[in-house]
Amino acid sequence: MVEKAEVQKQQDATCKANNKASLAEAKKHGREAYEAEKAHIAQENMVINEARKQERLQQVAAKQLEKAQKAKARKVHTMSAYIYCS
Repeated sequence: MVEKAEVQKQQDATCKANNKASLAEAKKHGREAYEAEKAHIAQENMVINEARKQERLQQVAAKQLEKAQKAKARKVHTMSAYIYCS
């Protein structure tokens, strides 16, 4: 998990550097190009953030499902032990 966070930080830093370079290049071509590139970067960031949000939701759902399955298994085990002992 820590390694994944480190990789994510490195990817974010690389992305920021690329965005900064592309904005600098667009600025050379005029204000309209700069604004268009800025809008493009904002759109990319929204897509990336939405994908991360979906990934987190999927992880939470998987964890909740696992907890529910374990609870069900414990309940079944407890009930079968109760029936067996009766």
